[in-house]
Amino acid sequence: MNGENRAKFVEAMRSFRDWAMDVVASREDTEWVVPTNVNNKQRFAFSLDAYNYFVDHSKSKLKHFKSEKQLEEEINHSKKLLYKGEGAVVLKKSRFFLLPNRI
Repeated sequence: MNGENRAKFVEAMRSFRDWAMDVVASREDTEWVVPTNVNNKQRFAFSLDAYNYFVDHSKSKLKHFKSEKQLEEEINHSKKLLYKGEGAVVLKKSRFFLLPNRI
């Protein structure tokens, strides 16, 4: 991913994070965004379905992913810009990703 595409992805993930928190606040479709405890801190995790729904309905030109593995690889390319710390992006034994905490 080149620098311009990475910057677009990071900016789009900021919009996605805001949208995901709106989903949490409205308590709609709780299978998309779920609360989780990471290192004794309250965080939120999202599903591939949530991400793809956002992509389908947003003005950002994010890529639609067919598998969690593809999304994980894309996030890992920009991990330092999206996440504080060295922790995992994917919750253990799940198909959920932590919402970015750096943006």
